[in-house]
Amino acid sequence: MRGAYLKSFTFCCLVCCSEDAAVAQLSEFGQYVASILPKYIQQAQITQTKELELLIAPEGIIPVLTFLRDHTNAQYKSLADLTAVDKLGKPFRFEVHVQCMLQV
Repeated sequence: MRGAYLKSFTFCCLVCCSEDAAVAQLSEFGQYVASILPKYIQQAQITQTKELELLIAPEGIIPVLTFLRDHTNAQYKSLADLTAVDKLGKPFRFEVHVQCMLQV
């Protein structure tokens, strides 16, 4: 049963955003993606390190990553890091984290 033990999937795209305008634009893009894929994206936010973070439902991993790869404004073509956390004793014990996707 795919996703039976998976609680969430977190996507962080690393974008160097030192300027407030760039952070605002990244936040707007996160909200746009969340509005396009509301069935899969549980939350879109900017982290303290100024990265876009998307909390994705387990069944949305492939559709969201495909959207981010194929959408003209996203173009995340390279998946650099993927990690998982096993939290023993919890009903949804696995969390998957994409640490870095790179835009072309």
